[in-house]
Amino acid sequence: MGFDLHGKTVGVIGTGKIGQAFANIMLGFGCNVIAYDVVHNDQCIHPGVSRQPA
Repeated sequence: MGFDLHGKTVGVIGTGKIGQAFANIMLGFGCNVIAYDVVHNDQCIHPGVSRQPA
C-alpha cells in the first residue's frame, strides 16, 4: 500500500536553498508546487512553480 504524489498540490514556505531544492524534487514527482516567501525574488524559483503574493 502506498500513495501517489503525481497531481497533488504541495506548498513551499520559504524559497531559500532548501525550499528551492524541495520544490524541484516535488516537480520531479509531478506535483503542482505553490511557493510563498516574504522576500519576492523571481530568480530563486523554478519556472514551473507558481508564486503566491506576500
